[in-house]
Parts: sequence; structure tokens; C-alpha cells
Amino acid sequence: GRPAHVVERVGRVGDGLDALPGTPSRRTDGLDPAALRVHEALPLHAACTAVRLAHDSGVDPAEVSTHLSDLQARGLVEQDGDRWRRRPG
Repeated sequence: GRPAHVVERVGRVGDGLDALPGTPSRRTDGLDPAALRVHEALPLHAACTAVRLAHDSGVDPAEVSTHLSDLQARGLVEQDGDRWRRRPG
């Protein structure tokens, strides 16, 4: 049959799979790839501006603020004036 028919019958690769027991979870699991890049671009022991994060992460400057707000809502980053830092943990 058609490929769509086969996918419908069999399912997509990975559908229904749970993490293996004992697989560690990270606070960043489930982040959008661009948000993860922004988070990973934050220095561990300093704060930096959104402009610097855009440069270091390769994410469009217009999107960085949105990602920072989402990261803040998840408790992953905190704002200090015009600078952002990772939250410990």
C-alpha cells in the first residue's frame, strides 16, 4: 500500500516509547531546540545580555527574548537588570 497507510497501521518510529527505567531526566528535557541553544549559551557563573546570547547561541535576536521568558517560567534562568543567568539546580 501507500506509505501513509503503512505508517497508519504500524505507527511512527518511537511512538509509544517511554524512557528506559533509570534514565536520568534533565530540567531542560522537552525544550524547543532554539530555547535549548539559548540556555546552553548562558555562562554557568555569570550573566549576559540577550544580544550576547543571540550571538553565542546563533538564535535570531528577535526570538531570544521569547525563549528567555519561557526559560524563566520553567525556573531555568533569572533576570538581573538587562542580563540573564542560569538558575542553579
